[in-house]
Amino acid sequence: LLLPHPPSYLRALRFLPAVAELGLLVWGGIVGRAFFAYLRAENRASDDVLENVHRALEKTSALPLVLKALIGETVVLWYGLCAFRKKAPMGEGVFPYHENLTGLLLLGFIATPAEGLVLHVVLRNWSSVAAWVGTALHIYSLVWLIALYQAARLRPLVLADAALNVRWSLLWTAEVPLAQIASVEVLKARPEVREKGVLDMARLADKPVRVRFSESLTVHGPLGIRRETSALLIGCERPEKLAATLEASR
Repeated sequence: LLLPHPPSYLRALRFLPAVAELGLLVWGGIVGRAFFAYLRAENRASDDVLENVHRALEKTSALPLVLKALIGETVVLWYGLCAFRKKAPMGEGVFPYHENLTGLLLLGFIATPAEGLVLHVVLRNWSSVAAWVGTALHIYSLVWLIALYQAARLRPLVLADAALNVRWSLLWTAEVPLAQIASVEVLKARPEVREKGVLDMARLADKPVRVRFSESLTVHGPLGIRRETSALLIGCERPEKLAATLEASR
């Protein structure tokens, strides 16, 4: 339709793009309706927004992997922009860890705008479009930092139903059956050497809790990443109480 003198075969096929787009819209509506139905069901059963979206995406098998990754990224926007009024879980079996991240995230929140301003000034002399793209990326980085903190606040460690739900902000999630725990140990300091088969979920924690398993455990990460691990390093604000509770419960 845009060419002034299109070949005859293009004139014959000019309506195919519209038909293809219509079919794509119908397919998107059907798949999207299924995804939101799964998401509503998950939201009724759990307050963990991140896990609810991931479970709904797993059930929506018709979605391609790239589209699942893009939808999963919208969780960052929810935590970064919409989660301020949501209250964190509380109770005897809840172990927060978000205060361990406060210092590092605050440093990033101060450094990111400063870096973005300098980069904007430098790039503006070369390309105004590149300068504003860089600024937009730095603004999104700020949203990511807020989302990391909010997710850590709203997704603490929870001991319930004969299992320890281990969450580390937006990054790692694992459900550890208490019967599968082989040993629990509070370390006086972080190990200087990375241990093989141990997933570190205790960044910035002064006294990490090392939990070893009797058999390998699957830990779920971002973008559908899965990792088999024989032990976890867990950080929380009450490590001694967590270790004592796990020892008494298993």
